[in-house]
Amino acid sequence: MDELTRIFDGFGAEMSSRLGKQVRRGMLARAKRGLPIGMVPTGYRKWGRKIRTVEPTATHIANAFRRIDLDGVSVRTAWRLAIADGMLGRGGRSVSVSAFQLIIKNPFYAGLVKFGDELYQGTHEPLVSEEVFRRVQSKIGARPAARILPATDISGAVFD
Repeated sequence: MDELTRIFDGFGAEMSSRLGKQVRRGMLARAKRGLPIGMVPTGYRKWGRKIRTVEPTATHIANAFRRIDLDGVSVRTAWRLAIADGMLGRGGRSVSVSAFQLIIKNPFYAGLVKFGDELYQGTHEPLVSEEVFRRVQSKIGARPAARILPATDISGAVFD
């Protein structure tokens, strides 16, 4: 019985490893095509195969980036102003300050898709320019963004 259990355990571990590699390859391929991995962030919605902005949430998010960039307000102040302007998250619920901080740090809003340490040009409409996004990240003390690769640059890709 122990021998049979060891065989099945080894088989399961090997299958799990292969499946994990296949999933990572699929996620990388989506990112390289400029497609999001998983759910689209707040302010966007999938409509068939397209990703579109959702109003007024998208405008609230774009305004928050501009307030941090141009007015020099903190993320918390930008969050308070967005909530005061009526910003709601998924399902019509209020957005927490921690969720708002993640929104401000997400490169998706600048038209980029992140996978691992790399950024790829997305196929969706950005809410802010890459320049505004980078300035905001520098103002809030975020770590430097990953290297941006064009969606078509897949030459030399190495897979496990």
